[in-house]
Amino acid sequence: MAGEAFGEDPFDLRSALVLLRRRKWWVIAASLLVGVAAFGMASRQTPVYSASAELLLTPPRATAGIGAATSQDVATELVLMRAAATQERIREHLGWLPAVSVSAGSGPGVAVVTATSDDADGVAEAANAYAEAYIVVRRDMRVEDLTTLTSSLVAQMTELDRRITDIDATLAALAPDDPRRGAVGSERSQLEAQRLAYASEVERTRFQAGLVGDSVAEILSSAWPATVPISPTPKRDAAAGAFVGLLLGIGAVILVSRLDDRIQTSDEVERIAGAPVLGLIPVAPEGQVSGRQRLAMSEAHSAAAEAFRSLRTALQFLGLERKLQVVLVTSANPAEGKTATVANLGAALADAGQRVVVIGADLRHPRLGRYFGSEEEVGFTSVLLGDTTLEASLQAVSEHPGLAMLGAGPSAPNPSELLGSAGAANLIAELRGYFDTIIIDSPPVLPVSDALVLSQHADATVVVAQSERTTQRSLRRAMTLLHQVGSPVIGAVVNRADAEAMYGYGYGYGYRYGDQTPRKVSVARRLLRRTPA
Repeated sequence: MAGEAFGEDPFDLRSALVLLRRRKWWVIAASLLVGVAAFGMASRQTPVYSASAELLLTPPRATAGIGAATSQDVATELVLMRAAATQERIREHLGWLPAVSVSAGSGPGVAVVTATSDDADGVAEAANAYAEAYIVVRRDMRVEDLTTLTSSLVAQMTELDRRITDIDATLAALAPDDPRRGAVGSERSQLEAQRLAYASEVERTRFQAGLVGDSVAEILSSAWPATVPISPTPKRDAAAGAFVGLLLGIGAVILVSRLDDRIQTSDEVERIAGAPVLGLIPVAPEGQVSGRQRLAMSEAHSAAAEAFRSLRTALQFLGLERKLQVVLVTSANPAEGKTATVANLGAALADAGQRVVVIGADLRHPRLGRYFGSEEEVGFTSVLLGDTTLEASLQAVSEHPGLAMLGAGPSAPNPSELLGSAGAANLIAELRGYFDTIIIDSPPVLPVSDALVLSQHADATVVVAQSERTTQRSLRRAMTLLHQVGSPVIGAVVNRADAEAMYGYGYGYGYRYGDQTPRKVSVARRLLRRTPA
């Protein structure tokens, strides 16, 4: 168990959900802040409009070898539309170059010309001007290509005519029975066939040149003046900003929680202590009443009083399996609520009909008497030193019949030695004969060794940790020291526990404050199951 108790913090999905629930307002605030900032920035930006014109490249009705544009043809045309040479010719044709982008359309052979500007009317004019100019420029470019091809074919036909004329002259010079006439005649036939092919190609290219005006492209749909800007979009930007803020908030919560070593949840206490959390004590009333520290049990219907009654029940169930007559209450560091826990737990047990004595064994800083309005000049050390009897040192608490207090007594120069002495053991043994339960308020574990010494006289040790104050490191170190001396740690108490953070995760201490009727969820079965043998 010790290995599990003192291991590293296993951060899993459940832990993250617990942290996010506890810090949900951080996440909400970050989301709202970034969302509002994004909305404000978008609202101040200049609106940008967009308009598009669609072109059908080489329509299917074209004939004579000019077919419908394929996807490869469209990709080629898009490259040409973006080419610097094409744009320069468009600039020359229009006298200006519209700022547009071109892309493939949704249909076959369709190209889209899109203009973007802060001028709602100007974007349509730019898109249409570019589309119309492209048709003219591209037609001229195709005509030029076909003209160049025709000129090249005509030149080759002229060369063939010259060669055929030379062959005719050769044939005329040969005798009719000359065997060379067959080869020369065959060559002339090949040249004639080649010339006919060139002539056919010339006719075809001339025909294509005549159709270029209708076959380059046509405008499927013209661009219209924009009415709604494409950016900024304050609502969409605000939603995106809120989402980013949500992620940032979640990240911040997790990061801070990993850097913050303070106890946040009861799960952390259980993991470190290696024992169950016996009680979750909410923020109890503070201040003084009639010159003494306010006792939570004095307000019977308060949430804190009900929490101490639940702690009492938990101890009683644990006492079914093992003797828990002497209970030592300590903490890792000072000011974590151990003395208040001792005083209120004693009152709760006495209210249940038990004979209870609370002992102020924190000889260095005695504070137990403040909760009962009693002085501690006479007490534990007085009896040990033989200055007075046990009967004379015990002080009854009138508000809680059955409860007595044994104060710390005069300060001692050697508290650890005094608490570990045989006299201290005999005094506690004598008290066992008078009281059903003995609760010892000891010093914190880390500053001094008094609690480690006292734990040898106890049947059970309860460690108090304060939410948002006790660090995991200090609690882990305190538990290590207690286990090293064999202290019988049976559980922990979380003081000043936040109801929403602590109660919602498996312990069920809830309250309805309207009618002050407590609602408890029994922890007996869980405690009996998890208590170490």
